[in-house]
Amino acid sequence: MKVPSPITTSDFGPHHINQKAAGIRKYVIEATNATPSVNLLPDQHFLMIKGRCSLVQPMLFYKKVLQAIDQYAESGNDSLNVFIKFEDFNSTSTRCILDMMKRFQLMHDRGVKINVSWYYDKGDDIMLEYGQIFKDAVHVRFNLVEQ
Repeated sequence: MKVPSPITTSDFGPHHINQKAAGIRKYVIEATNATPSVNLLPDQHFLMIKGRCSLVQPMLFYKKVLQAIDQYAESGNDSLNVFIKFEDFNSTSTRCILDMMKRFQLMHDRGVKINVSWYYDKGDDIMLEYGQIFKDAVHVRFNLVEQ
């Protein structure tokens, strides 16, 4: 399986972008000081979430991300490679991230091959611990990747 090259926040436009890509919506959000970048490329079976999430009410942000993931799942795709690299996130974001992991579990249960790679910096025991918590919460292929 070919893994797309890493995406930096400079690759994203300033606003939410919804474009048709192979009949399925491409979903891109630029990172801000309070939200991560999100890049869902359906034609490549690729989702990357990167940055920080320090919103007081992250549910509004993640609701849109979950809707994009749902649309992807309903389109009949057979796999999704998920790359997650958080710098940090607040406690209210934890529940939203767990909800996203549960969404991946549902997709897996319906036959979609899910591969999650959780990246953390060397020595960042907090992000490693959160990665382990999320890994233990679901039964999908889940890799903890030290950088």
